[in-house]
Amino acid sequence: AKTLPPLAHRGPAHPHLPGHGLVGKAFGTAQHDPGAPGQALSCLRASRPLLQFLPLLATQNQRFLGASCRHEQSISGSPHLCNVFMLHYIRTLVPDLVMLALGTDVFECAVAVQDTAGSALPHKGYANARLAFEGAQNLLVLATHEEYEAAGALAWVYFESKDANWRASAEERKNPAGPHLTEGQWLEQRISQIANVWDSNAKGKGRLLLDALARVRGERKKRPDNWLHENMAARQHRAYTVFALSGAGRSLAATAELNEQTYHALCRVTHARPRFDSFAIIRDQARGIIRVDVLPRNFDQARYAVTTCTTLSVREAVAALRWQRTGTV
Repeated sequence: AKTLPPLAHRGPAHPHLPGHGLVGKAFGTAQHDPGAPGQALSCLRASRPLLQFLPLLATQNQRFLGASCRHEQSISGSPHLCNVFMLHYIRTLVPDLVMLALGTDVFECAVAVQDTAGSALPHKGYANARLAFEGAQNLLVLATHEEYEAAGALAWVYFESKDANWRASAEERKNPAGPHLTEGQWLEQRISQIANVWDSNAKGKGRLLLDALARVRGERKKRPDNWLHENMAARQHRAYTVFALSGAGRSLAATAELNEQTYHALCRVTHARPRFDSFAIIRDQARGIIRVDVLPRNFDQARYAVTTCTTLSVREAVAALRWQRTGTV
């Protein structure tokens, strides 16, 4: 039997993307050199080249956040940290609420990854690993932003605006007789309510939400589509630079690139699409048939990848929460 070459319109059959071993091999091809490390042999998935950046990311993380720990240990005290974080919320209510919500999401995703990693399908933990990565990235960016209060207000309005249409429609379904609010009216009402609450504890702070609403509406079509409309990997790198300047460690020059490629790899593996890299097309010349074989999956690699990636995200989330409260990581 002979393995067919990859289809002509496809890219390289073995993309060496970083990102904690997140990307599998495309349609398998037999190799002339069976000793090539980490390359496909007899249609098996390649693995080791995909993990080459994980030790570097872990080293970067440990450099700032202390000695590494197991996934279970990293999430054990995280909910308590969120509770402590909210003890002093009055002046910076809205940005602190954003931090709390993001932190809680990261820690819940970590628990879900832990459960999935111990199952028969550990690679299905990548979706929660991606959510944890995004949450931790946003936490780092917000916690170290040069204008924390204004940035937190902007993030709050941006994320609420993403839900405005759905929430307005839900209210209409709940009360068909009306009156019905448009998407814009619902968002304005919501912002007015929170602005009044913030003002009652810190006079004048509610104005930050109104300014944020004007900015969100004015930049609605601006790209990239995030609450800052900036490259978040570059902002994440800035957070590590801030940590470094505080004496917490030395920032790696490749931080932004590594995290951007990690995110792209996570996006690729979590999108709904046909998983063509799970199969090999075999031409059986002796029998004159084409056979499709399911490629063996490296579950140990997937388990290591999702837990290690998520552990790094949890540690970043903890560092962001601590930084905003204490100025240390």
